[in-house]
Amino acid sequence: MKRIAARSSALIGTTVALLFVGNSMAHAQTGTWSLSTTGASSSGSWSTSAQTYSFSASVKDTKADGSCAYITFRPKVHYGYTGTWFGVGLSGYELRKEVCGNGTTLYTWPSINVLDKMSALDKTAGDKIKMNIRVCRNVNNAGDNCSEMDTPPIDF
Repeated sequence: MKRIAARSSALIGTTVALLFVGNSMAHAQTGTWSLSTTGASSSGSWSTSAQTYSFSASVKDTKADGSCAYITFRPKVHYGYTGTWFGVGLSGYELRKEVCGNGTTLYTWPSINVLDKMSALDKTAGDKIKMNIRVCRNVNNAGDNCSEMDTPPIDF
């Protein structure tokens, strides 16, 4: 009886460990981007580990007009029951990095744990997440010029 209990215990422990490793690996993702719009450009890479996105990014101001270029990172959550993507959190979390001055480049390495930014509803209704990356140029008294892309969705 002790032998059966020991084997069962070892089997359960191994199964739980394999499930954890398999689940963590299923969320791993990497990619790169290169975006540009009038007066701004950006390139970089991202990687994911579970619900955390890590970036290595640059954004460059390419126009001498006194305005600034910026990059935003916006995590989004997919509500499976409606088939709709929303910004995470109650008001839609966004991380923004800005650079000003023609030819000036900003290098940044932010990390965003999407789960930490989610509302309770996001956590219960959501089934996938992705990241929207956008490079823009401030345009006074008008809509900003922007170029954007989304990372592929991952289950959570």
